[in-house]
Amino acid sequence: MRSCATYCVLGLLVGLMFAADWSARAQGADVGSTPASLQTAAPDVDQKPKHRLHFPIGIDRIPDQDREAMQLPFGIGTSFFGSRENYLFGSASVSINGQPIPSQMMNLDSITVIQDSRTVLIDAWLLPFLNIYGLGGTFSGTTRNIKASMVGQDIPLPQEIPFSGTTRGFGATLAGGYKRLFFTYDWNKSWAKVDLATGSTPTVTQGPRIGVATDKPNVHTEIYVGSFKEEVSGNTFGSITFPDIGQFDYNVTVGPERAWNYVVGANVELRKHWQINVEHGFGKRTHNMLSITARF
Repeated sequence: MRSCATYCVLGLLVGLMFAADWSARAQGADVGSTPASLQTAAPDVDQKPKHRLHFPIGIDRIPDQDREAMQLPFGIGTSFFGSRENYLFGSASVSINGQPIPSQMMNLDSITVIQDSRTVLIDAWLLPFLNIYGLGGTFSGTTRNIKASMVGQDIPLPQEIPFSGTTRGFGATLAGGYKRLFFTYDWNKSWAKVDLATGSTPTVTQGPRIGVATDKPNVHTEIYVGSFKEEVSGNTFGSITFPDIGQFDYNVTVGPERAWNYVVGANVELRKHWQINVEHGFGKRTHNMLSITARF
């Protein structure tokens, strides 16, 4: 059964499409198309856009008409991301109350992670086709359905284990387009510090997108589809105390059950200075995302 959050995001996707069209009709009528990519938008008819410090690099070589259609070079925004996915255990080293458990006696199978994150992101268009950014934020969630056994007997682990932490990272997005079609490819690396673990866990994500764009006065709308890949590397280790077991020390490798999932989303840019992006991911991993960005 789909979650309420899933229906809310899908509803917001449709709502943004109608809102963009309604706003354009309220101001007059259609305008001609402009080259489409995540870095293009309809020029603000009230004020000619100003590109600070000659960014992106090479902006002075771009024709005036194309330059006015480009996004403002700098942005700061916040995003809210919720996900649910299963992780599989790889190698595992476990001890209970200081006593190591031989690997042939202990079996860690899988775990379900439900997580919400809140992230602040600062970005800049370094080149007309290259955006770079840094990010930081917090997250919280619960682990459920932990499947673990010892010599064929289930271990009485809690049904839910809450966790929280912080994350930091950086990334880059390549963008391009032809007429109303556009494509992007996003890559980022982040390090998560979880309160249940020692050290930081590095994660690499990738996300190709392809879509179509429409321009109305003061409104630029993009609808896209694509995919999202997550790779978790390194060992995760720490210690948890359970009422019925005692101190549970672990050193494990984990990875998502499926590295890739599919996405559908929409991006609306209002009067060049504000962007709203919503996205829904589906497959073995499900996620919902909402972000709001101010550009200058």
